[in-house]
Amino acid sequence: MGSSVCGECKLKPWKYKCPGCSIRSCGLPCVKAHKKRTNCNGKRKFTDFVTLSQFDDNLLLSDYNMLEETKRVAESARRIRNQICKNPYFKETQRTKLRAAAARGRTNLLFLSSGMLNREINQTRYDNRTKCISWTIEWRFHTTDVVLVDHGVGEDTSLCSVIENHLKPGCKGSIQGAGHQGFFEATACQSSYRRVPGDP
Repeated sequence: MGSSVCGECKLKPWKYKCPGCSIRSCGLPCVKAHKKRTNCNGKRKFTDFVTLSQFDDNLLLSDYNMLEETKRVAESARRIRNQICKNPYFKETQRTKLRAAAARGRTNLLFLSSGMLNREINQTRYDNRTKCISWTIEWRFHTTDVVLVDHGVGEDTSLCSVIENHLKPGCKGSIQGAGHQGFFEATACQSSYRRVPGDP
């Protein structure tokens, strides 16, 4: 059997057992003294192995409190996520419909993780009323540092008509206005398309 006296002052009978290091103490002064001496935080290490013979009601209550704390943190995280995403269920449903509509057109959609800049910029969505996808298109022009973005491009809109808006001289957002006259002249005379593998 262990000693019946306080493990800190060695004088009085012990009354408390530290959950963190199992040192027995007789009162608050000795509790504080042992924490200062051993740098103990007084909290039980939940990952430490406990044999069945050592498992008692106090450990059971400690495990129960840990599960309650885990539940509280999880619920708090879910509330925060709902506040950030506003309506995550609605958004997930919209993403599912968008992916299905794209798949019908033989397009495989990949979604970026929440919080990434390109995902925040992308406004592509599926319109339940028209049963069509409204696309966000990002244009990156070869040999230039120009990046242009178009939102709300319908499925029935040709890419030529969209890119022509960026090739018009003096047009807001045109690549000519960005100081790439040579590229503008070359592109205005010839359109280049890249076939996606698997497309007809």
